[in-house]
Amino acid sequence: MTQRFARPLTALIATLALATPARAADWKSVGATFNGNQIFVDAPATRVLGELRTTWVRVVYTRPIDVDGLAAHSTEALAHFDCRTGASAGIAVIFYDDGGRLLKYSLEDTVVFHRDPDGSFGDLVGKALCR
Repeated sequence: MTQRFARPLTALIATLALATPARAADWKSVGATFNGNQIFVDAPATRVLGELRTTWVRVVYTRPIDVDGLAAHSTEALAHFDCRTGASAGIAVIFYDDGGRLLKYSLEDTVVFHRDPDGSFGDLVGKALCR
């Protein structure tokens, strides 16, 4: 089941998630996906509101993925994880090349929650955050 929220709620929660002091991310490994991509969470930046967790996730790809004709080697995504339903929703995604140069940034217009397949990065992060 998908849930849709209005843009003001999205902006509010995204703003709360980003309202941390300026600092470097503190990436903690939560494992690897079924295809070997390494997954990290910025645990100190994680915000908790009831059963909802909002945090930054970093994915380092075993093989680059194509992003508008460019090779992305990693992604950082701001996402919500609903511990009650096991669903997640993306808010923002940033793609980087192998030198850490920003390739693309996108911000979702609407927050849509969906169930993540077993072994996917959303599944791994949700399980790590919702223990």
